[in-house]
Amino acid sequence: MVSVVFKCTASSRHFMIHLLGLVVFTSSSALFGLAEKKRRQGQVKRLPQGVTPGELSLAELQQQEAEGSQNALIASGVALAMAVAGHFFYAPLGVLSLIPLGYASFSMIELALYHVRRRQLSILQVDTLALSIGVLSGVFTLSALASLIYLSGVKLLHQTRHQTKHRLASIFETENRAVWVERDGVELELTMTEVELGDRVVLNAGETIPIDGVVIEGMATVDQQSLTGEAQPEEKLVGSQVFASTLIVGGRIVVKVEKTGHDTVANHIALTLDSTEDYLATLQTRSEQLANRSIIPTFALAGSAALISPATSLVVLTSNYSEVMRLTVPLTMLNYLQIASNEAILIKDGRSLEQLQQIDTVVFDKTGTLTHEQPLVGQIYPQPGITESQLLHWIATAEYRQSHPIARAILTEAKRQQLALNSVDNAHYQLGLGLTVQEGGNQIQVGSRRFLAHEGVALPESIVAIEEAAQRQGHSLLYCAHNGQFVGMLELQPSLRPEAAEVVRRLQARGVEVMILSGDHQLPVARLAKELGVDHYYAETLPEQKAEVIDELQRQGRHVCYIGDGINDSIALKRAAISISLSDASHIAQDAAQIVLIKQNLANIERCFELSAQYAKQCNYGVAIAGGASVMGMTGALLMGLTLPGSVLIYSLSAATGLGVAMIPKWKMR
Repeated sequence: MVSVVFKCTASSRHFMIHLLGLVVFTSSSALFGLAEKKRRQGQVKRLPQGVTPGELSLAELQQQEAEGSQNALIASGVALAMAVAGHFFYAPLGVLSLIPLGYASFSMIELALYHVRRRQLSILQVDTLALSIGVLSGVFTLSALASLIYLSGVKLLHQTRHQTKHRLASIFETENRAVWVERDGVELELTMTEVELGDRVVLNAGETIPIDGVVIEGMATVDQQSLTGEAQPEEKLVGSQVFASTLIVGGRIVVKVEKTGHDTVANHIALTLDSTEDYLATLQTRSEQLANRSIIPTFALAGSAALISPATSLVVLTSNYSEVMRLTVPLTMLNYLQIASNEAILIKDGRSLEQLQQIDTVVFDKTGTLTHEQPLVGQIYPQPGITESQLLHWIATAEYRQSHPIARAILTEAKRQQLALNSVDNAHYQLGLGLTVQEGGNQIQVGSRRFLAHEGVALPESIVAIEEAAQRQGHSLLYCAHNGQFVGMLELQPSLRPEAAEVVRRLQARGVEVMILSGDHQLPVARLAKELGVDHYYAETLPEQKAEVIDELQRQGRHVCYIGDGINDSIALKRAAISISLSDASHIAQDAAQIVLIKQNLANIERCFELSAQYAKQCNYGVAIAGGASVMGMTGALLMGLTLPGSVLIYSLSAATGLGVAMIPKWKMR
């Protein structure tokens, strides 16, 4: 009888200690939460008059958890040390360890309460309940250990996010663009970060406006569709505002900089990082939704387990470890973004990494993508009475200040021949067709045969034989008119990238259908397709037709990746499910693309697919670890008498394993 009373008294004493521990834990967590709220209110007092704070959003609460992870991690470490000391040396330290544990847990509890107030089920509520059960059951040491591992994951995710941002920003800064700036009457070629407030930036037809500013000289027609969605170009006169990433289709203007080059580069970085952050939030939400689907089955199973014993029911309830996915899946994505950037692949949006798995059709632009971006100048065909140098001079003058590959090839040849070029008075660029400029009262038109015919320039029959020979060889021709009279042609010889054939072969081996889409004539495109083993191709397509081809392929149910480099590819790049460009591509193509290959090597396309496959496999591992551990814990509770300490231990091991697996790609990279 005495022993029974003694056991009851001891049991009651343990229960009271554990109950006291729960009170200490919840009270300290509530107090630290109130202190944080008061700190935020102190910051709110500095807001402008009339601006009132609202409840923190879910994203803000998650950000608060991430930013406070360092202090919370230290607190959970202190709690673990005190709990161990309390277990072995001085029992009251065990209860006192719940004060730092309360501090470490208040952000998670606040997130759980956020969903409670909205009458939403969240896996965070299950985790908070499991932690409270652990404290009430006196499992102080293992509860502190579980908290330490969880917060290590939060800290690791926050740290990896910061490192990824820094890496993406550094890539943008190394890919700094050059612009022409007029200072003290002299035009200088400067990088974007060297452009200062108030500088005079000189812009010509065919160029993408790189800065925000106001027109102080000249007139131009500007395509603002990328910003406003309006298809009709707008005339810009002196006093008009112009914006970065819009395209000059005609004219020449001098723009006074209102936002520095550094700010514009920073804006590009910010847009990319915003896309990454947005996708991270989406990933976390999806992971939580997957975890949340397991809540009702967990409660149902715990209810059934109560028929065995209340203790078994509690163990089942604490054996849902799917919260781990909220950390491991985004962490895996960030690590693969870092791996890609270290291999000179800039993935602007993590969605691309995931969606590459769905791609079944890859469409290549021809010129500058499958071929070297800068062709070679071949034969020059002047009309009678015109010299080769004179014809090259006119064409190079028209292309002066243009940044596209054909212009660079022509200007390189003009420089080799030591031709002095004159600046143009006015220019009009017709997207994908040609260029009209004024030089000292004379008009120069350079472009395709279609462009000159459209402009009413008569072409002699004598050039037909030259055109046929060029087409047979896969060469293209650039036509020139001077004051409305046809004066000759210049031959451009493409040079196939050495890695192109192998890249096409590898994509086809993956079961991906490869196509070529080009504005070039039928014969050279057909010849290239045959050389690469490509069955389907489109030739003589205008820029808007390229986008229509991509749309039509996607209407057929295909998942299309478009790879291009020119201004005339920008619409198609935006329409495709995934778009890839090269770092030496036109600025507008780089802006439109979701992935940019910094090394200008098509072989990295195959690497993108490899990284996507590895990323998907690694995410599956993370899900399997969380799901497998949950099944193990619940099965152990129902069939093998698993106790609460055992359940907490399985959680700790599964969380540590999941985080370790998520970090393996990064460790391998080292």
